[in-house]
Amino acid sequence: MTEKEHCLSALNLTYFNCRGRGHVLRLMLYDSCTTTYINSKPAVCGGDLAGVKFTETVVEVMCNDPEKWPSMVKENHEESVGLFASLPVLNCTYSSSGPGFTVSQLLAVGTFLGQTLLYYPWGEEETGKNGLSSRKPRAATAEEIARVEMFSSAAYLDLINPLIDTVWQPIRLPNENSEKMIDTFFKKVSKIFIRLESYLRKQNDSHYLFGRCASPADFFVFEAVDMVCFAMDGNTEGFLLKKGFEQLSNFIQHMKKRENLSNYLLSDITFKRLSGCGREGEMVGLARKLSVESFPSFSV
Repeated sequence: MTEKEHCLSALNLTYFNCRGRGHVLRLMLYDSCTTTYINSKPAVCGGDLAGVKFTETVVEVMCNDPEKWPSMVKENHEESVGLFASLPVLNCTYSSSGPGFTVSQLLAVGTFLGQTLLYYPWGEEETGKNGLSSRKPRAATAEEIARVEMFSSAAYLDLINPLIDTVWQPIRLPNENSEKMIDTFFKKVSKIFIRLESYLRKQNDSHYLFGRCASPADFFVFEAVDMVCFAMDGNTEGFLLKKGFEQLSNFIQHMKKRENLSNYLLSDITFKRLSGCGREGEMVGLARKLSVESFPSFSV
């Protein structure tokens, strides 16, 4: 890390009370915590990142009109929505007298956290609880960052975005045929599942995408695949196995064995809802009904 990053004293993540597009950042942060804590009122929780205080501000928003969403956020959290008036936003405080730093946009925050939380120590197997204190700092190469962002952007653009669009369909596109939209969603995301499965089958005994350590891409792919499978079945590993995605299922299982991450996923402060759409259950219920027969299986 740079000299300025060594002076980092606090991080605050602001995001909605759902998984959405930004939940992956929570996974990275809680995976790195040495301790966690919860304050229910106000809705703030967080932990300690090897001496750096981490807090999470949860924006309570549930909406049946996506057009009203930006104004609702701005009215209630104008100081938190960042340069582009959107969430997630990460606010960074440094112990030096210099100004703090605010970054928004999912992939930009993911890249910043990837380096700040030392998720680039490839070749050195992590120990302990997978927290930040178990990692050895090493500067990432341009090639490594590019590979990470390639997988992260695919997870975000080709899996999470189509899922969120499908969930919102009853409100955004009420005249569209829901079954046809879900079928289109299945075809789109199954292509990415097949490519991920094929890639993982070539990685020999590697537990992660690039070796023996988790990178930001592992968290993006884990969250995206888990969200999509939750919408189609509710049992990610079981669904993947039924459809022949054995290595992708193993990857999900291995990520869930990370002690800090597992503790967060099983805690009361994680989120189950996929979106802020008040009619999410309609599309999830239909997707689960249709996925048994309609979602393609992996074939060699």
